[in-house]
Amino acid sequence: MPSYIGHITTAKLLLARLNISHEDQIKFIIGNIVPDIKQVDIDYTLDEFVNKKNIQKSKRVTHFRKNTNKILEYPHLRIFLEKYREDSKEHIETFAYLFHLYTDHYYFKFFLPKVIKFYNYEMEEVDERDNFYYVKILKNNKILKAKTFFSKLSSQGLYKEYSKCDSFLINKFHLKINVDLLRRYVKKYSYNCYIEEIKITKIYDVFDKIERILKNKTSDEMMVFEPDDLEKFVVDVVDSFCEEYSDLINNYL
Repeated sequence: MPSYIGHITTAKLLLARLNISHEDQIKFIIGNIVPDIKQVDIDYTLDEFVNKKNIQKSKRVTHFRKNTNKILEYPHLRIFLEKYREDSKEHIETFAYLFHLYTDHYYFKFFLPKVIKFYNYEMEEVDERDNFYYVKILKNNKILKAKTFFSKLSSQGLYKEYSKCDSFLINKFHLKINVDLLRRYVKKYSYNCYIEEIKITKIYDVFDKIERILKNKTSDEMMVFEPDDLEKFVVDVVDSFCEEYSDLINNYL
């Protein structure tokens, strides 16, 4: 799920079921946001990154996605686990990374397709990027141009909606995030990321963004997501993960 707050919400719900030290809880929270650290040196130029022409190339590496033409791409957990399953049993940081990928997988494969649909110029439903032109919001049947819906500058776009989602989750789950504690931990002890596919040099940028989110909460009504559905999603993804990966979770009980 593209929101730091969404990932931290699910992480805290999962942590409530684990029996690990306070330090490992800190490591888990950090490890659960590490996959979304912006990368600028994974096989593409800085210009491509700035212009976002090739942003999916980074996500395919850090999020173990397959190179497809699908509009909604999601992590392929089997690829990650083939390489890191044993490490997920030994290192809470890797286990947290897996949980992040699982949350994204669940969100893009199962949750988001029930919220929005994609259409070409002729208003035929599509799931690939070729001729992808419109987005339909199923909550209100509103149809927007894809460029508008995915624009960070649009008041009707998905990124504006994520700000509303963040505020909803913070309030609904009484979310407390000690960003300064996370920052101090990394500064004092460093942070061992056992995932070769990502660099964590910009971790402090993530901490700064989370602080800005916490300071700029909104009470605006969500236009894309139903509050009850969003609440159910964060609970369901934790339940599903615990059921599917009970063998790994047993290492942290």
